[in-house]
Amino acid sequence: MNKGSKYFLTGFIIGGILAMITMVSILKIESFFGNSISVWSSTIGVICLSIILGLVYGTVRVSKNKYLIDMKRLVIIASFFVLIFPIISPSAISLFIDVPLGVGAALSLATILAPILFCLSSTIPLMVNILGMHQTVNEGTISAFLLSSILSGALVFSYLTVFILLPKLGISMSVFLALAMLFLVYVLLIVDYNIRNLGPVALLGFCFVFFGFILEKENRDNKIIYESDGLLGNIKVVDQSAEIFGQSEEVGRALFVDNSLQNFIDHSGNSMWHWSHLLPTIIGTKPQGSKTLLFGLGAGSLYNQIKSLNHDIDVVEKDQRIWNLAKEYFNFPMDEDVIIADARQYLNTCKERYDVICFDLFEGDSPPNNLYTREGIQQAATSLKPDGIIVINYFGFLEGDKGYAARSIIKTIVDLGLKINVIPTVGSEDSRNLMLVISNDIYVNYNQSFFYDPAKKPFKAWAKLLHPIESIDLNSATIITDENASMKLFSSLPSEAWRKAYNEIFATDFLK
Repeated sequence: MNKGSKYFLTGFIIGGILAMITMVSILKIESFFGNSISVWSSTIGVICLSIILGLVYGTVRVSKNKYLIDMKRLVIIASFFVLIFPIISPSAISLFIDVPLGVGAALSLATILAPILFCLSSTIPLMVNILGMHQTVNEGTISAFLLSSILSGALVFSYLTVFILLPKLGISMSVFLALAMLFLVYVLLIVDYNIRNLGPVALLGFCFVFFGFILEKENRDNKIIYESDGLLGNIKVVDQSAEIFGQSEEVGRALFVDNSLQNFIDHSGNSMWHWSHLLPTIIGTKPQGSKTLLFGLGAGSLYNQIKSLNHDIDVVEKDQRIWNLAKEYFNFPMDEDVIIADARQYLNTCKERYDVICFDLFEGDSPPNNLYTREGIQQAATSLKPDGIIVINYFGFLEGDKGYAARSIIKTIVDLGLKINVIPTVGSEDSRNLMLVISNDIYVNYNQSFFYDPAKKPFKAWAKLLHPIESIDLNSATIITDENASMKLFSSLPSEAWRKAYNEIFATDFLK
């Protein structure tokens, strides 16, 4: 293999490792710090700064004229940090879990990811100069050649990591594969196969054995009966005590997305959430035979409640894994079809007209920001029958900065000329949900709901449940459009509040 091919392959593998470790680290911290705009800004900042510092350091080392030796050392150091990744990542996250989420994410990444990015990006200027000594072309051409190889590796392994490695192997085995690729870089592409290099090769071999021991002894909470990582986050199915709902110690089954509790089903198959009784009661104002569109499958409990109304239901779920889990662990009917699609995409292409459109969507602790814009709500309204309703399950905050997002959605709905009822569930703002019920030109008669759950008391005194629109300060709110793209920013404060609450309850168990 000539020098050009050798270092193109080296660059390709290094680019692949950079992509793999970055994706794994982001998914790891996102499970605990969420995906709010402050977390993403911090994440991008740490990644860029680590690579910049690595390139600067590599450029400085070029002047020492020890290109190959420096590359060997950097690969060994990077291998060490990859090796200890599964050991230090829970500790790093635990250490910073109580600081502001954006800061905590940055500090966690600085601990578990930045050293690896620094070492590997430092090798790039060194490879340019090694090739420059053996090639007749100028350094600009060599740099472009190496950059293309690194970006090619990053592109290929980004897709492999997200769509194949993480869903099939999980985080630990994906990191193990990155360690194997570093071993390949050292042994096949850098080592000169003389006696002086046997020590580092033996050290990397020991890393494999030690990492295998880590995987074998990995401490997993035995309540977790299923776990999967992927592009749409970490998913867990957990057998969990109902004490968190103020109930008995009886164990039920919980669905978590990025460690945010999405639903909790008791032994009878009923959801423990207060909104899980209120929501089907609202939907039940439409008689049997009604056509209902449900966005968000979750554990399937809401689907089963709507099905008891004898509605004709279309379910749209973004993550194929959720559908599989609902069937395997939560008694969702095996023969029922689910449409795997993005909610906004489905609305844009939908030809059906519905009596009810229900948005029961949270991506971990964040709502889908592209749905609750003026254009998104208008598109949903055009998919309604004349007397149809839209129901949105949203954060419980209405006042102050945390309530800005909900007030802005309400103001956007009012600006569209649509009718809206705001129905909070019981409890304080930080522990409740808001049901936003939207219609084209008539208000809903909640006293005529066909939904009945023998285990729950029926809702009465609806006049007291409805939150008066005139009491909501819409002057301190913004009409949300696709153009201003502000929903991500507005929802960051309530998202972070929910994330902190979930971390206080569940983070300790999941970081064991």
